[in-house]
Amino acid sequence: MRSNVWQIGWRVKVMWVLVHTVGVGGLLFLDSNLYRNTVAYSWWAGSYYVLLLVVVIQYCCTAGSSPGYLVDMLSEDAEYEIRAKAAVHGNSRASQSVVEKGCSSYGSFNSSESTRTASRILTENGKGGHPSVSETSPLLMNSANVKRESDGRHSVRAPNSLSLVCNADRCLYCQHWQPLRVKHCHDCDKCVLRFDHHCVSLGTCVGQRNHRKFWWYIFYETVLVMWTIVRYISAFGRNTGSSSLLEKIAVLVLIIGLISTECFLVTLLLFHSFLILTNQTTYETTRRHRIPYLRTLPENVHPFSKGMDANLSSFCCSPSSEYPIYVLPSREELQNMVHPLCCFQL
Repeated sequence: MRSNVWQIGWRVKVMWVLVHTVGVGGLLFLDSNLYRNTVAYSWWAGSYYVLLLVVVIQYCCTAGSSPGYLVDMLSEDAEYEIRAKAAVHGNSRASQSVVEKGCSSYGSFNSSESTRTASRILTENGKGGHPSVSETSPLLMNSANVKRESDGRHSVRAPNSLSLVCNADRCLYCQHWQPLRVKHCHDCDKCVLRFDHHCVSLGTCVGQRNHRKFWWYIFYETVLVMWTIVRYISAFGRNTGSSSLLEKIAVLVLIIGLISTECFLVTLLLFHSFLILTNQTTYETTRRHRIPYLRTLPENVHPFSKGMDANLSSFCCSPSSEYPIYVLPSREELQNMVHPLCCFQL
């Protein structure tokens, strides 16, 4: 990790400690009931401190965890790259065979012509060309990224590999072969498996191995801030008459800051819950138009989703040491994702 990033990370951690100290310390100073119940070992006061301790522990565990760096995984499993390439190439051949069948829910097309087109695409990709993807993928006609050329045909600029299959390029910085859903983090200076985002407040990336810890940290923090807001409002109402104007202003500023923080945390928690249920990442959602294997798909298609129940089970129950190999589904499966039968198939 770069030195300036390391320094910023420690500054953010110190600020995190100060904010929590001021919030809880101010509550003890203002809420006399909380102070008395703390001295008397009240169960609800003890529960509040237990929750605070859980938040601190979860923060430390998440900040100190590895998001799943590609270089570490390659050192642990030397055959991972071989298996990943075999899976991707197998998926590529399956996609080409589907193209050769000439079947599409958007209408039939000539099989021999599609075969020739697919062969031409593979040839041009090997030479570094950028063929038209829509010629072999009628699914792309509904994509917002499809551009209309002067002759009225639909086309998009394809990556230097078979579209909808892989972005099998090497990282320009690490020089490692990048499987699907891997991105190089410039702050950590490493490629991260299932990269979600680089969290400044944690000083690390959120990825394959620590996304679950990150969600639980947000959840505990949201509950803690909500509980603190309730106690502040309750104490402020009881001490309105006996407090000075300066104290009232300071408490109001704290309450407004806590409410703003709670709104942000609730939004973040709901957003990551949606990502979990649809098997997406923050990077894939916000940079979809820049990712080669996603930018040619319709907005409502989540190619790695296996259904809400399977996505939730995989997120909650899969071992953090497990490194799945992601491949894109076949064209028929992608077409079925355009019109899911129910919300659980998203």
